Amino acid sequence: MPRGTRHMLTGTLDWDESNRSYVLHAKDGGCWFVDMPWRSRRLIGREVTVEGVRSGFNLLDAVRIRDGAAKQPRSRHRSALAGLFARQRRLARIIGRLRRVGRSCRLPRGRGR
Repeated sequence: MPRGTRHMLTGTLDWDESNRSYVLHAKDGGCWFVDMPWRSRRLIGREVTVEGVRSGFNLLDAVRIRDGAAKQPRSRHRSALAGLFARQRRLARIIGRLRRVGRSCRLPRGRGR
C-alpha cells in the first residue's frame, strides 16, 4: 500500500466532539483532522506544529507534535556537532579531576631512596 505525503502544518488545535477527533485549523485556512494520542489534549486551544503523514483527504497521522511557542529543532548536523563538543567538555572535566586526584595522592619521597 503506498504511503501518503509528509506534511508539516502549524495552526490551532481543537477537539471536534461530533467526530471525536482532534482538528487542526491551519494558518493557511485549511482544516485537518489529526490522528494523535489522547495525551495531547493538553495542547487543545493552543498553537501547535504537527508533522505527519497524510492518510486521507484531510486526515493526518501525527508523527511529531510541538507547541507553537517551542523553538524549531536544530538540524542534525548542528545537533551532532553540539553533542561532540559536549562530550569533549565532559572528557576534559574528567581528565582535570583525575589530575587533581593524582596530585593529592602522591606519597612524599623519603631520604633513603
